[in-house]
Amino acid sequence: MEFIVIALIPTAIQAAIAAISGAAATFGPMITKHAPILLDIACRNLPLVLNAMDAVSSLLGLNKDNATDLGAKAAKSDLKPEDFDSIDAYINHLNHNVELTPEERESEGLQQLINSAVGVTLKIKAAAEKLHIGDISIPLLVGMASSRLSPQEMLEVIKVYDAKPQHSDTFADYLSGKLSLAESAKHSSLLMTALAAANPDLTEIEIEDKVMGLK
Repeated sequence: MEFIVIALIPTAIQAAIAAISGAAATFGPMITKHAPILLDIACRNLPLVLNAMDAVSSLLGLNKDNATDLGAKAAKSDLKPEDFDSIDAYINHLNHNVELTPEERESEGLQQLINSAVGVTLKIKAAAEKLHIGDISIPLLVGMASSRLSPQEMLEVIKVYDAKPQHSDTFADYLSGKLSLAESAKHSSLLMTALAAANPDLTEIEIEDKVMGLK
């Protein structure tokens, strides 16, 4: 999914946040609460987060639609996530009961930004549901999406950081070398655990090299 550059400028992002926040009648309270948070934190990194969540969702056997099409279907549906017992059930409804025209699949500018934020939010919530975890940190996702982690590695990082949520918000700072040695060591240890789980055939030294290669 190619983003029109103008859709990622701050004024467009703020316009998308306002549009989603005021569309509870269309999207329901869960989406109108969490999609603006995603946009506010991810900002220009939204395309990277979108690609990361598409890959993780596919790995988990979840929705195969790209996130932007998923968001467009949510905007078109008469039903909302709150009408279903799970996010997965809602997404199945969108897949089987909501069709997009070719024009709706080719959204641009502000509408593309809105559709993408809504779709990524649904994929994040569906992945958390599938993994039986409370939520997935947006700062963690932004950091992972900007790194060289594979989808399987991202999945294991999500699991490991779920057990240590206090470190999720500083993941991007770790990658950019902004943390103290003590704080960096905590992240390195968590990443060693995650990458070892994702790459069982690698030695400890090879895992260490992969962790060091992320920074």
